Amino acid sequence: MEGAYYIRLGERRIWERKCLRDGSLLLGYQCTPHELCVSGAWSEVAAFWTQRRNKATGTRYANQIRIFYESDESTTFVTIARGRLYWCRPAEPVELLECGCRKRRTVSGWRDTDARGHVLAVARLSDGLRVADRFRGTIRRISDRAELASLLAGE
Repeated sequence: MEGAYYIRLGERRIWERKCLRDGSLLLGYQCTPHELCVSGAWSEVAAFWTQRRNKATGTRYANQIRIFYESDESTTFVTIARGRLYWCRPAEPVELLECGCRKRRTVSGWRDTDARGHVLAVARLSDGLRVADRFRGTIRRISDRAELASLLAGE
């Protein structure tokens, strides 16, 4: 597992149901220039957001957007919904929607079970994994990737 990230599916989780149902990842930041993201001009993306907010926020937003654009099939995204941990792996490429949101399809949709078919109930999660759900941002690195890998493997 190359990278593991918690993702909040929309402000106040407005895209959660849609993403889980259709097996997609959605990201806001609608006014961010898509061409800068596709070309990997991350310092320019940070500068774009710094002009609108401040330097710390610009850097944080650019980092989150970069993770969304540059993640590959070896990356795992997780979210917590309906009392369960859901996980997926992103597929390429990032699509710019009419509303300005970014969309990625997933390799095989969102799953709420481990490799043995057991439901990934929140009660099974460590405090380290549960704390990610309290994160107020959009994308956050999972600090203990080994723990997540073990959980998804059903160990």
